[in-house]
Amino acid sequence: MRQVAKYASTIIVLLGILIFRDNQSSFVVPTLGLIGSLSAIYLLCQPLRENVKTSGILLFWLAPLALLWLLSERREGRDINSTSITIELALAGIGTVLLVSKEGLKKSDWSLFLAIFLTWAVAYLSGSSGGADQMVPFFDFLGLSVDQLNNLIIVIRKTIHVSFYGTLGYLFLTYLSDKVADRRSLFWFPFLFCIAISIADEGRQSLMPNRGGSVSDVFLDLAATLLVLFVVAKKRAKIKP
Repeated sequence: MRQVAKYASTIIVLLGILIFRDNQSSFVVPTLGLIGSLSAIYLLCQPLRENVKTSGILLFWLAPLALLWLLSERREGRDINSTSITIELALAGIGTVLLVSKEGLKKSDWSLFLAIFLTWAVAYLSGSSGGADQMVPFFDFLGLSVDQLNNLIIVIRKTIHVSFYGTLGYLFLTYLSDKVADRRSLFWFPFLFCIAISIADEGRQSLMPNRGGSVSDVFLDLAATLLVLFVVAKKRAKIKP
């Protein structure tokens, strides 16, 4: 029964989005892709799949992620069924209850929770309200020319990309470090989590009229993640006897 619940966690989150006709739009596709890919990566990693808290973690992670993306789409004027939003909110609550009702959380679990909060932040900030144009008013006081201001914003945004995905990769690796014995898996699973999030986020932005997805941003996210994972994994390998 416990094994079924792990897979059912993902399925019911997906059904909560898909079951209503109003939600059959291209804007929902990246949400489904992200939730499906994160679930697949998590469940393919045997130590994670066998964790007693897996069903709770997946619901706690995925339902709010879907909820935030659905609310973002609705805020931007697209048809998203209210029942889907209610379902995802209820699932988020169930996931939270399952998570806190299990045996005590370990110190390393907080790394995963911080990573989860960052993925929620992406879901909230990557909508139309989070584009480069929204950053311009914050730097008007500098008195820069249009070109200088645009260049400054580009630098800031790329720095955010590098910092965010580097941090995300580090948090996933920290969480997995005492659960995954194989060094290659310890490296690749955090990498896959980060790239799945990056691709889904840029794919979502490519569907928005006032934003644009960027392949170069995906490669930047990939490079930042790889660099951090390589440095941290190599450092930890030297420390271990």
